[in-house]
Amino acid sequence: MSGLKFLDDMLATLPRRRKDRAAIVGSVCRSIPGADDFPLSARQIFSNCPEPRCVGGKVTANVLSSLVTNGLVQEIDVGGVPSFRWHKDAAIEAALAAASDYDDSPKHFVPTQVECETLRRAAAHYLDIKPYAAVLQPGLRWSGGSRPAMNIALISDDPTGKDTDLADFGTWAQFRKGFDLAKGGRAVIDFYVYRHRSPDLQGNVVLFIENGQFDHIRSVELTGPVIWRAGVGFL
Repeated sequence: MSGLKFLDDMLATLPRRRKDRAAIVGSVCRSIPGADDFPLSARQIFSNCPEPRCVGGKVTANVLSSLVTNGLVQEIDVGGVPSFRWHKDAAIEAALAAASDYDDSPKHFVPTQVECETLRRAAAHYLDIKPYAAVLQPGLRWSGGSRPAMNIALISDDPTGKDTDLADFGTWAQFRKGFDLAKGGRAVIDFYVYRHRSPDLQGNVVLFIENGQFDHIRSVELTGPVIWRAGVGFL
């Protein structure tokens, strides 16, 4: 593979975000033995690419400067002619750093009918009432002036949730419609459980979602006893 083809293939796939670009550069470098030995002339560096800072389809000096500054490209001298080449080790290091910080987990969650039934049955099982009689309302919490959120994990990292306060109540329909997840595809939702046609609170159950999937359900509060766990069932 020529240095020009290597460059074109790499630049054609570079996403906009820096950490994603680093990951792509690293993966391409690792796939080509001796990629760091390709000397690339200034003409080759200024090849066509879809990078957002391009002008007229050409890589600008700012892009080249950024690649050099980030250590992904080295300036070298080839027979007295200023040239550049990809720095394979630096690219791989950047890719590994990007991978450790890159979150490709689900960002939004819409519960299925089976999941909704599991949650309702868990609440009924804990409170010793019939599943059809369990009415669940998700609490909307806020912390430090944040906007009220159904998902506590979006506004707090405290495993007890004690740095949050109840701001309002959501509806079961809102929960069924879906909600945003925190980093790692996480959600923590505190449900207030009532008996059908009764204004009296029966208790609380807390749903925990990990990586976009039901993980476990606790009773009473965020650190209460686990009453249901994925792969195990009711406890």
